Amino acid sequence: MRDTHKGMKITQQEFIRTGEHLAAALDKFKVSAKDKEPLLNTFGGLQNDIIGL
Repeated sequence: MRDTHKGMKITQQEFIRTGEHLAAALDKFKVSAKDKEPLLNTFGGLQNDIIGL
């Protein structure tokens, strides 16, 4: 993730907004909370490897 996002200078707000879009898409397709939670947790865990590089 670090190498992929290096130089993109993604802000924390952009990262949060992407997570919101991801959650909305999962809701739209009625993905269960049981299945949605690990995906969103994994996404959130990538924050330090994506923001501001």
